[in-house]
Amino acid sequence: MKKITIFTFLLFNIFVYSQSKIETEEWINQKIYQFSFKSDDVSHSFNVKFKDGIMLITDTTTASGITLICNDWIPIKQISSFIFLEHDSTIHLKIFLKNNEKIKSKWSSNNYYSYNDNFYFILDKSFKKNDMFNRMTKALNNLIKLNGGAIKKETF
Repeated sequence: MKKITIFTFLLFNIFVYSQSKIETEEWINQKIYQFSFKSDDVSHSFNVKFKDGIMLITDTTTASGITLICNDWIPIKQISSFIFLEHDSTIHLKIFLKNNEKIKSKWSSNNYYSYNDNFYFILDKSFKKNDMFNRMTKALNNLIKLNGGAIKKETF
């Protein structure tokens, strides 16, 4: 009986305290889209989808009446770190991969792929409210873990 109780308690904790992969993916997409930077001069709209351990990002940028679309593919398991960088009117959420791997990108205006050292979402300053830095950090760490990646812990 004691083993059944312990087993039930462990299962309860797993299902109650951690979000599922789908919940995590949907939350990340919703928040990235919600906080995508928009001004009178330029706007960024990020749509994030997830398939087979890949984060598929479509960045639609409009400036001076010109719209450009870029697609990026990020292997979630290979994410080594991410940081938030504050600028005058934006916040960048910058993502890096392990072992100097590159992030695959393709602009809709040409027929070739480029490979970049990092990727960054351009977010509105309002992202700072409601503890979004910590909440997004937890969500991304959970996503990495759910996709079989390891989370790099800082000592201090």
